[in-house]
Amino acid sequence: MGAEVKLIREYTVFDDIMAYLKEKDSEGSAGNIKGFDRKKKKKSKYGLVSNTAVSYLSDIKQFFWFYCKTQIEFLKEEHLSFKRSDVLAFKHYLQHDKNAANTTINRKMAAIKSLHAELKRLYPTYVDDDAFFNIKRSKEIKKTRANTSQIQAEAICDNLFIYEKQKPLLKKLFGYFLLRSSFRISAALDVRWRDIEMSTENPDWYRVTVIDKGAKLCTTGIHRVFYEQLLELRHEKTKDTNRVFEGLSEDAFRASFKRSLKRLGISEDSGISPHSFKGVGITEVFEATGKDYRAAMKQGNHSKFDTTLRYLKDETDISQTAGIIMDEELDMSILKRITKEEFLSFFTQCDKQTLRKALQFFSG
Repeated sequence: MGAEVKLIREYTVFDDIMAYLKEKDSEGSAGNIKGFDRKKKKKSKYGLVSNTAVSYLSDIKQFFWFYCKTQIEFLKEEHLSFKRSDVLAFKHYLQHDKNAANTTINRKMAAIKSLHAELKRLYPTYVDDDAFFNIKRSKEIKKTRANTSQIQAEAICDNLFIYEKQKPLLKKLFGYFLLRSSFRISAALDVRWRDIEMSTENPDWYRVTVIDKGAKLCTTGIHRVFYEQLLELRHEKTKDTNRVFEGLSEDAFRASFKRSLKRLGISEDSGISPHSFKGVGITEVFEATGKDYRAAMKQGNHSKFDTTLRYLKDETDISQTAGIIMDEELDMSILKRITKEEFLSFFTQCDKQTLRKALQFFSG
């Protein structure tokens, strides 16, 4: 009688979840267009690198622990049979027990929903089709990001150069590059010399191309004037495959940035961070192009203008609000100085509603 064959493992749910997360990891990692072995970034316990994948992992672990008190390493097929009521219970738990913000709740629900679709494909007999049926997003208040002006941003960069003891020029030029590129820090740090190429359109222009978040190809331009400043970071032994900002880490730059804000007397409550520099470039393009939202979206590498809008440094115009109009005193003295020709010229160019009111007044 033959021996009974036993499976090495009785289930593979954990492996399938990790395969899914590793795919997210590659999608969410910033990278370089001409593949090479980049310096290894710090990995999570499970070998994930990108913020997207690490966040998804945390959300998935939290959900399954809430739902079935099981760590994801020990999940079995029967643990995948959660229903709509279980998802709603988790959402209620996040809102009332954890006091999570709606943006956080929506992010966690999106992570679970995305995994659910993958599990449905792999385990159709266990996964409930209707687990996310008609579960609506929680309403979010989308705040404008803490932005800064170009003058203030350049003052922060110059302060880095004057007062930082370690690598002051490197930190200053990196800040200037963030202003001009609107790249995320991780993508900007990955730019190599070979990724900067002279434009065929103008010899004073240089194209810089990287792969940013979501595996999106991002291209921006820098002028020869700034490129020549960057060349101060290059020495004889520098290879084309070396990073432009070699020797600078994200943590080191953020720490220096905070010190610069403190030296300049800019309060932490202002919310200004290196990411605020992204808005400077977006606002510059938006204004320079006559408020062309497509150009602003391209500068920010955004797929939706609502996202771009949060980066624009644009104060709300209150000049036409009732509180101003009702009490504002108008200077009528100018009417005494205008000529008849100027008077007639105004009415020939004004809108029909104003012209109609004028004609009614003078004919009455």
